[in-house]
Amino acid sequence: HNVSVSGRAGGYNESRDFDRETNMSKHWTADELLELARAFQVPSVLNAAAELDVFGAFGDESLTAAALAERLGADKRGMRILADALVAIELLVKDGEAYRLASGVCDTLTESGADSVLAMMRLSGNCARGWSELGAVAKSGKPLDSRPASTRGPQADREDFIEAMNDISRRTADSLVAAIGPPKFAHMLDLG
Repeated sequence: HNVSVSGRAGGYNESRDFDRETNMSKHWTADELLELARAFQVPSVLNAAAELDVFGAFGDESLTAAALAERLGADKRGMRILADALVAIELLVKDGEAYRLASGVCDTLTESGADSVLAMMRLSGNCARGWSELGAVAKSGKPLDSRPASTRGPQADREDFIEAMNDISRRTADSLVAAIGPPKFAHMLDLG
C-alpha cells in the first residue's frame, strides 16, 4: 500500500510503501509528535481567513483590526487575533496598528486575483472540518451524515468546490491541450 502523507510539521512529507517496510520504522520523539499534532494550526488560520474573505477585504488599503472586523461583520477581538496569526505566518504585514496584504497575497487569495486559489483554500477548510470527525467515523465505521458547513453556508461551499476544480484545471489545461493536440470540438463538459 503506497500512502502519501504530507504536512508542515518537521518537514514531514513523504510517500511510503508500507508493505515493504516490515523491519524499518521511524523512531518518534515526543517533540516530533507534538509538532506533528500542532500541524493543523497554520492551515486552520489560512482556512479561516479564506472562509471569511479577510484578504479580499483589504484591496490596496491598510486596515486596523477594528476596521477589518467592521468590514467583515466580525468580532473586533477575534479579528485582531486572526490578523495577528496571519502576520505570524507572513500573509499580512503589520505597521503599528494597521495591517496590509503581504506581497503576492492579492493575486492568489482574493476572488479577483490573477492567480487566485481562494476557492481551493475554502475547499481545504471544508475538507478539514470533515477530517476532524475521523475519530467518530473510525469508531462507528459509518460515514458522516453530513459535512459541517462553513460560516458561508452549504450553497457557498458547493460553489467553492466547483470553483476549486476550476482552480486546478486552469493550471493544467494548457499543458494538457499541448500534449494531446488541438481538440476537434468547441465545448467540453467535465461531469466528474
